[in-house]
Amino acid sequence: MDTSASMLEKLQEKNTDALSIEAIHQDIIQTPLTQCFDGLISSMTLHHIEDLHAFFTTIKKNIKKNGFIAIADLESEDGTFHSDNEGVFHFGFDKERLCALTTECGFQDVAFKQIHTIQKPHRDFGIFLLTARV
Repeated sequence: MDTSASMLEKLQEKNTDALSIEAIHQDIIQTPLTQCFDGLISSMTLHHIEDLHAFFTTIKKNIKKNGFIAIADLESEDGTFHSDNEGVFHFGFDKERLCALTTECGFQDVAFKQIHTIQKPHRDFGIFLLTARV
C-alpha cells in the first residue's frame, strides 16, 4: 500500500509466478483501513509521511493485539539523501524523538537500531530499524 502510483508500479514489476503482491493505492490516514493485520512492515517511506502522529495512531488501530511494526528508514541527515526533496517531510529521524513518539501513540517494547549504511558519493547515510508491538 502506498500513496505513490509510481512506487506501486515498481512493486508490481517485481511480481513473479512464485510471489505476487497486491499493490493498493491508498492514503491510510485520509481513508483508514477496516481490517486488522498481524503486523506492518515499511521500508524507506516514513520520511515521506508528513504527520507522523496521525500515521502511528492510525496504523495502531489496524494491528492486532500482540502484533508488530518494523520500520526501516533514514537516521537524521542534512537533507542531501534525495537530490530533490519534493515530497520529503523529514530529513531522517532522531532515535529518542521517534521512539518517544511511537510510545506516545500506544506502542510497546519500542526498539531502534542501526542496521545498514547507504553509501553515496557525497556521504554515507545510516539506516535504522524501529520495531515495536501493540
